[in-house]
Amino acid sequence: MNDKQIEELLKESWSPRPSEGMRERVLRRSREELRQSRPTKVGWRPVFATIAIVMIFATGISDHCRQVRLANLMDGASPKMSAPFDLSSLLKQRKQIESLLAVLPTGSLEGDKSL
Repeated sequence: MNDKQIEELLKESWSPRPSEGMRERVLRRSREELRQSRPTKVGWRPVFATIAIVMIFATGISDHCRQVRLANLMDGASPKMSAPFDLSSLLKQRKQIESLLAVLPTGSLEGDKSL
């Protein structure tokens, strides 16, 4: 075979048209991938659980800050942490803290030397 015959053979065999059913297969696959990639609905339970955890930490931090503030008022005594958990003593401490904080002025403690 010479070059012209090979060139004609290649021109005849080359077809720019896609095979039968190619368009349908591509469209079907793209629809399936689109269905799988859609975001799933997030329920409210994880949101409420996250809010509850944040509120627990915020309460703990505010209680700690109150204890530190009271400790600074009582001549630098450090807040004591008890090992066993006793609800009645905790409630008594909470009432005592609330009564002490109710008497405090609302201004800054560091700049106020009248205490």
